[in-house]
Amino acid sequence: MTIQSVQFGLNHLQGIVTELASPVGVGLTLRPVLKNWGVDPVKNQVTIGVPELTPNVSSVLSRAFGDAVSFFVFTEDAHTLSVTRGSDIQPYNGGDRIDNISYGNSCTSGFPVNLAQGGRGMLTAGHCGNRTSTSADHFNNGGHAFGHIGERSLGSGTDKLDSAVLVDQTYSTLIFTGTSASAPVKGRATVSVGDMPCFSGSYTNNVCGRSRVLETDRCASATDQRFGTTVSCHLDGFSNPSASIQPGDSGGPVYDNTTGGILAKGTITSTTSTEGFYEEVLWQLRQWNVTLATS
Repeated sequence: MTIQSVQFGLNHLQGIVTELASPVGVGLTLRPVLKNWGVDPVKNQVTIGVPELTPNVSSVLSRAFGDAVSFFVFTEDAHTLSVTRGSDIQPYNGGDRIDNISYGNSCTSGFPVNLAQGGRGMLTAGHCGNRTSTSADHFNNGGHAFGHIGERSLGSGTDKLDSAVLVDQTYSTLIFTGTSASAPVKGRATVSVGDMPCFSGSYTNNVCGRSRVLETDRCASATDQRFGTTVSCHLDGFSNPSASIQPGDSGGPVYDNTTGGILAKGTITSTTSTEGFYEEVLWQLRQWNVTLATS
């Protein structure tokens, strides 16, 4: 093993990542032209993707952060080829593995949404968070901040959903459709009994053509050691042969394929060895007063 000294500590670099995501200061000034950013431990820098490297952008960032940042020209194709579910870069995809660093449980990110107050969030399952407090629910992906829960429901409220919205980082309009392959969200799909949707879980990976929708718009109870027994509604039940979906996939996208991308149907909530449920995306959009982010 070789020990090599570095110019910038990890806390310093992660601080830059956080500042770039901030709604004030440099983050606010350059948000429209920053496509993604994250810590590159090999380069010992925060690498920043921009659609076009202009003198103004490089000048502002260099004055703010000096040699701790570097730049590259970002395209959606480059993002698709360079990342995986367990080690993504901003803007984060749906289908990423997300680790709740407060409680030790892991889930999967769902679909990107446009927030009513501006900016973008990411759906996941409500049971991925804490029972009583959302402020303590911070998530990482591959050691990098993924965001915290801004809104959450677990069998509560008028619609009794198992749903949450992650905020405070940047999120793409792509979802993973394989280990590293991804596709853009094009809209929302209708749900019918007999459908055979695809599932994008960070533990199971991508599963298509195995599970069939057996019932729609149902309520179901679930028992968790943290929350006890809760009842969630507006769920679609599906067959789960050979445990096609498993714990850790919760919150992940359920979708149909379409020309040029995918259509959102819901987010994974619970499974057994033979059956499972997902929360319809339509009810989640209504609950949180958000719209699906598409490309």
